[in-house]
Amino acid sequence: MRPADPVEFRAKMWICRVEAVVGGLLTLNFVVLIALMITHRPNKGVDVKDGLITLGMGGVCAVLFAHGVYSLRVRRRPLLRICREGIEALVIGESWLDKIPLIPGFLRIVWLLLSGQGFRSRVVRIPWMRLGDSTLHGTSSGRVLEISGTTDYGEPETIYFTELSFRLPVTRIAEAISSYRNGSKIPTTLRSWDDQGLFIR
Repeated sequence: MRPADPVEFRAKMWICRVEAVVGGLLTLNFVVLIALMITHRPNKGVDVKDGLITLGMGGVCAVLFAHGVYSLRVRRRPLLRICREGIEALVIGESWLDKIPLIPGFLRIVWLLLSGQGFRSRVVRIPWMRLGDSTLHGTSSGRVLEISGTTDYGEPETIYFTELSFRLPVTRIAEAISSYRNGSKIPTTLRSWDDQGLFIR
């Protein structure tokens, strides 16, 4: 490994930006459409069936927009940090699909929206003494990074990150974690869990 290897690993943001922009434009389009339906038919009123369909599709687009904005906001901080005490992971919208390689990102987003899990996040901290293996599954085009261990609260934990999660390849992240876990690098000079730094970028 190189001396300049990072210890903070950030999320890919372009997928969230596309989701927010597309969702916002579609929501605005349906708002305008509903306004036109009301103003152009003041006497006859709006057809109930057409109105419900338009409202339903507009609602779906609004949820898509809200999820995109939430994803951008929560991903301002690193998804994974290698710290003095251990590793800290920001788990966002976890689901059973995370364990399966080669699942398209679009299907993951749809499931997260339908299940409501896309609006949930939590921070997991695993001390070095309780950290298990960091293993990779799947092919080079759809790898999944699996991190197992016991949290600082004494609860067993397994975290999954897909190749699409990070800006850097998950192979490099797995190597960085292993280098500190096996002692080839010393974590005493790293930031503490409680030292977040200027993570807003």
